[in-house]
Amino acid sequence: MHKTTVITIILLAVTASATQAKAPKWFKKSRNAVCQIVAYDEKGNETGRATGFFTSADGYGITGYDIFSNASKAVAIDINGISRNIKYVTGANRIYDVARFKTDTYKPVQYLTATENPSQTGEALYIIQYSTDKSYLPQEYSISKCSEMTGGYTYYDLSGADICRNAAGAPVFDTNGNVIGILQNAV
Repeated sequence: MHKTTVITIILLAVTASATQAKAPKWFKKSRNAVCQIVAYDEKGNETGRATGFFTSADGYGITGYDIFSNASKAVAIDINGISRNIKYVTGANRIYDVARFKTDTYKPVQYLTATENPSQTGEALYIIQYSTDKSYLPQEYSISKCSEMTGGYTYYDLSGADICRNAAGAPVFDTNGNVIGILQNAV
């Protein structure tokens, strides 16, 4: 009985190590820049949640446009549970479903940088959703299609992307840990 318990513990430890090995080396640092956006109406009722991420140390970030529809207040909550009021939206585009916001922050926040190099069909991409679960790992997908958009931007279709609604606004990374875009729900 004791031998079986020891073997089970060893197998669990090996399995946990193998699972952690799948996380890219940049994951832990990047994960700290992902936040959850919670929006409220004028009465203080929650109107929605989405994922977002910080793009500068002074509290600027990006999320989907729709989270701010019908909202009179919003907050950004990081994975450590620190809530920052979103002071204002600095830019928004309904067509591309993207909004840039500014939080009130007194300490620098972890942030992500965008890549200048577009990815290609077949390449692996990672999505990091907002999660406070310590065992959370990024989801890996591959690009099934690349489409050019106005302004020199690229739109990527991901194969096998079965993602929850609250993941809209999550950062999408290349294999080097650079942000290549923002996750949007399929139309």
